[in-house]
Amino acid sequence: MKFLRCLVPLGLILALGGCEHARLSLGGNPTTPYHKELSRQTRAEKLYGLEEVLYQTEVSLFSQKLRDQYIEEYLRVFAPEEAEAQAFRKENMEDQTNYTEFVVTHFTSRADSINLKASEHKKVWDFFLYEDQDKEGIRPLSVEIIPKNTRTRYFYPQASSWSKIYKLRFPKSHASNLHLQMFGPVRTLDFYWKKVGV
Repeated sequence: MKFLRCLVPLGLILALGGCEHARLSLGGNPTTPYHKELSRQTRAEKLYGLEEVLYQTEVSLFSQKLRDQYIEEYLRVFAPEEAEAQAFRKENMEDQTNYTEFVVTHFTSRADSINLKASEHKKVWDFFLYEDQDKEGIRPLSVEIIPKNTRTRYFYPQASSWSKIYKLRFPKSHASNLHLQMFGPVRTLDFYWKKVGV
């Protein structure tokens, strides 16, 4: 059975350094504590036309628990030297302390609305974060493209072959409930997280 698990996503496993690092279901999907928590923190919206994808979007909140699992999984899989491991852990914990971050995977067959990082005058989609019952949304401090490679395919398996991956960074929120709104040309997408940190 272990041999069969190794055969399913062979290219990905080899790129990550061997079958001993991969914890996979029979379908080839990662089943680590990190990936299970990622699934719990991910919200999805999609809409298809007759011959086009209007949008297919997944948003993951990097909660404290998900961040902890991400750090541990990264160190487990790539086993960096101690100094590099400490720097990686420190950078991630500082990000978690100072910001509220989301990872967005996004695909649309409309070329003019695939880019979430377009300049202000060319922007098609915009984001607003609402805390608890606040009626005024907060715009992100930054929207950054996450390059697609073997590592990002492993850590963000919700991304399809055609999706782009982005990181949204907001000022640190201590709210119990978060509502991320993605405002676009087709409609407004709403993603909710309740009892954050519980």
